Amino acid sequence: MTLTDYLQEIFEREVSRDDRRAVIDRILSREPIDLGDVTAAELVHEARREAGRE
Repeated sequence: MTLTDYLQEIFEREVSRDDRRAVIDRILSREPIDLGDVTAAELVHEARREAGRE
């Protein structure tokens, strides 16, 4: 891959991304998820344990 091709790929990827405000607006527009008595952090730790990464 040439340097020009590499830079072109980076530019195209960056330009196609949503800006932060659009991402935040999209997140805020979603319905909350009821996790019950479990915290999001506990779910992440459990998933990592199951994957053998913790």
